[in-house]
Amino acid sequence: MTNLGLRDIPLGGDDKESLGISDYILSLSEFIQQCETPMTIALQGDWGSGKTSMMNLIKNNVEKNKNIHPIWFNTWQFSQFGMEDDLSISLLSSFADKLQADDNVKKLITGISFVSKRFLPSIAGAFAGDLGKNLAEAMTASNTDIAQQIVKLKEGIETSVKNKIGSGNNNRLVLFIDDLDRLLPEKAVELLEVFKLFMDVPGCVYVLACDYQVVSQGLKKKFGVGSDELKGKSFFDKIIQLPFSMPLGQYKIGNYIEDLLGRIGFECRKENIDTYVEMVTYSVGFNPRTMKRLFNSLLLLKLVADKKKMFEDSNGVATKSEKQIILFGALCLQTAYESVYRYLQKNQDKIDQGFFEGLMDEDTLQTDSRFAEIRKELNSDNDTSILKKLSAFMDVFYKSIQLQSDNDSSTLSKEEVNTLIEIISFSSLTSTEASTVKTNVDSVARNENRNLAKEYADILKVKHDGDLKKLGEQNFIIYQAKKSSDAGIVLWVTKGKTKFNICIAFGKDIDIMLGAKKNVNKNFYVAIHVFINKASRNKMAQWIDSNLSDVFPSTEREETNMGLLLYKKEFDNEPSDEARINAIDEACDKFNTIIPKIVNNMETI
Repeated sequence: MTNLGLRDIPLGGDDKESLGISDYILSLSEFIQQCETPMTIALQGDWGSGKTSMMNLIKNNVEKNKNIHPIWFNTWQFSQFGMEDDLSISLLSSFADKLQADDNVKKLITGISFVSKRFLPSIAGAFAGDLGKNLAEAMTASNTDIAQQIVKLKEGIETSVKNKIGSGNNNRLVLFIDDLDRLLPEKAVELLEVFKLFMDVPGCVYVLACDYQVVSQGLKKKFGVGSDELKGKSFFDKIIQLPFSMPLGQYKIGNYIEDLLGRIGFECRKENIDTYVEMVTYSVGFNPRTMKRLFNSLLLLKLVADKKKMFEDSNGVATKSEKQIILFGALCLQTAYESVYRYLQKNQDKIDQGFFEGLMDEDTLQTDSRFAEIRKELNSDNDTSILKKLSAFMDVFYKSIQLQSDNDSSTLSKEEVNTLIEIISFSSLTSTEASTVKTNVDSVARNENRNLAKEYADILKVKHDGDLKKLGEQNFIIYQAKKSSDAGIVLWVTKGKTKFNICIAFGKDIDIMLGAKKNVNKNFYVAIHVFINKASRNKMAQWIDSNLSDVFPSTEREETNMGLLLYKKEFDNEPSDEARINAIDEACDKFNTIIPKIVNNMETI
């Protein structure tokens, strides 16, 4: 039996490449085999854009050359087993093993690993200057002759590379380093630093799968230079000699979609391919990972539809091919514009020619009261481009609804509307939300805020690992109220009779976050508050006055339904992404102050 579904795994070996990037793969492979060394190439692109697949196919090409010695290193796999702090040492050790380096090199790596937790922070502080010099100074202070050890290790690695590849001019080792952008940003930067210091040796070509934005975030988190783009770019350019952006705009999406449709057994006519491509263009976009998820949902719907005999010709009204393309459009609508999809489900009696004309016209979408609910749920006041994209999608979707059995392509017939309603109702099987649920929460903002909170929670966890252990293995958790897009990073404090929690929250619904039934605030804010019962609030306020008055003055403190609001920064207008991040960073700095004070003075609270 043939296995069903499209796995989210990269291409490799002799896998068929249907995106039309073979020319790029061959060109990069040729460059790798002929370039000067050492050389570092960075394949840059978002998650799911195909970086790993491209690296696999390049590796498959270059390893056909007997003078090429490929090595693959997956950073994310190492980081999943509590090895984040030793990731750089793991890279060096793995590199040495695959080079079959002598015992002396391995002993040097082992020796450095004992002090790695002391010298790696010094690398961070030394970022703007001479990395090797600052590192040596930092470690010499620990009475260890590290400067000499570093030189010996690099010489040992260089000798091992020569022994591995031989003496030919085009003999080279190609090291593929994957999934840098899945690491915490500051860990990715740390890995790049150590990589440059120890492994930048002749005879080596390095191919990295990374994202400049991740590196930039790591610089900001680790060194505080993210706001100065030139510094961030300078750091990146110092390590990367050839940046290569994934050619998303050059992907042959028609070929890719035709391939995916064939793999799930969908009827695909050549004349319909352009329609499929346009639907994807104006909905989910061309990220290969996202498209595989879309087509897996389509496969499930097809299996159910086949059992219900939905695709059979219905008295000559709609053909199988027509029903399938309408189903695909409905799935794109559901995935990219959930609120519009649900609106169609709930208001089937309103689906007619005039309704579609309104959805296809951007100006009408912007102003017509019929679409006020849609505008609100799409949060179009903050992003008007989404309505432009939606109107373009609805224009393509409208054309797909026009059936060959109806000779009038300028209006929707009763049969065409009924066919659409049947498919819209059926396709809700894969909806991410129940169609009967009404919500005013901005789902995009909710997901963005949750992801941002998770990123900061991971950073806080690393920074306060020792404090968390003193609290009995407590952890930072993410909180979101059901009716709010705001996110909170919460630390529960429970020791003996002492029970409360501290939270950094951000978003636009601070009233709901603090326990109010309704929200009147609609400006972006960042806040720190303590959730604590009424009986203990005065004692907590007194403790804060005694220990943290310089961080949280009593004049700025407020009592809320849930506890004490210690700090709040609110914007009058919609802030830029940079201003938003800076505000959260500022709150985290204050958070970093309060946590050790609480942990070390529990008996006084």
